[in-house]
This record gives sequence, C-alpha cells and structure tokens, in this order.
Amino acid sequence: MHNITANATHAIIEAKLAINAEDSANVDSIADGLNELLRESVASGFLADYAFYNSDNPSMVKSDNNPEEGDLFDDPSNMNEAMLIEFAREMMYWCAHRASKNRCISESNMNLDSFVKSYLRGNRDYSEAMK
Repeated sequence: MHNITANATHAIIEAKLAINAEDSANVDSIADGLNELLRESVASGFLADYAFYNSDNPSMVKSDNNPEEGDLFDDPSNMNEAMLIEFAREMMYWCAHRASKNRCISESNMNLDSFVKSYLRGNRDYSEAMK
C-alpha cells in the first residue's frame, strides 16, 4: 500500500524508533506493529510510502537505571556495540554461506568497503562486493 503522487517531490526523513521492551523480545511482532501503525497514515494521506529496515534483527540497546527521554539514542557505545555485533553475525552468516559453496571469502575475491556500505544501507544483496 502506498500513496505516492506521480511526478511530485516527496520529503524523505529518517527516524529512529525504540520499541517497547516487552515487544522487543518478539522480533516478528515488530514489523507487524509498525505496519499497523503506519498503514493508517498512508490511508489518511499523510504518508506517501514507508520502509523500515532490520526489524527482524534490530540493534538492542540496554537502558540505564534512571532512563530519561532520548537516552536510548544518545549512547554511541551502546549503538556501536549493537551494530558491530549485528555486523559480525552477518559476516559469519555470509562466510558460512560462501564456504558451503566452496567459495571462501578472502581479500582477493571480496571488496570489504562495498560489503560494509551495502550492510549499512540495509541492503542484503552483496553481489557488488564480490569479485
């Protein structure tokens, strides 16, 4: 479902959302909840379209003992650690996938910069990264 106007300029924004701790445990419900929430805005005409990434493997950030508004987004060490863990999992998966096809990853057959850029964009198609 979308409400994109043909040949028109649309504003694109980025947003960070912190999902309630109770719902964070069930990653399957995250995408469902976001779709339910955003569909109404598309139907009302406010949103033309939407996309969200990593709902199946979100970065997990732990709040401190006295949380304040915005704390989940302010601590770069938490975000960087969560992102690095997620990236390491992706690399492990990709290495195992390549090894299962007897095409192990090495510097001679992989462009690491391209792999990282694809990962950061939320793009799981790493064909550009492979030589």
